[in-house]
Amino acid sequence: MNRKQKIVLWIGIGLIVLMELFPPWIAETQVTYKFAKGVMGDELDPDDPSYYPKYGDSIRFSFILKPPWPILYSEPDPVTRQTSDSYEIYFFGLGLQWIAVTFITYILIKYFKGIKQQEA
Repeated sequence: MNRKQKIVLWIGIGLIVLMELFPPWIAETQVTYKFAKGVMGDELDPDDPSYYPKYGDSIRFSFILKPPWPILYSEPDPVTRQTSDSYEIYFFGLGLQWIAVTFITYILIKYFKGIKQQEA
């Protein structure tokens, strides 16, 4: 392994460590009964909040030991009584980051291996 390949490898390792220390966080927010009733009409069962649509509110990057502050609602939902949604690590996004960094690092290492063979 030549010098350029080692540099690329260490940069890739460093990026993966940083991704682990500052992972993406997502808030899975359950929409309120009032909003769901407006979208779904009379088909909505107010006694079954699991039927409400969900959406990912926002994705933020934060230190692993200090997750983002929860999202607070101005008033609790009349059915679920939720007053906030908390963040959790977005493992799918983190996996995509790992794949991208690993793939790019692999391609660059192969590229710099070809350069060494051409110079020799």
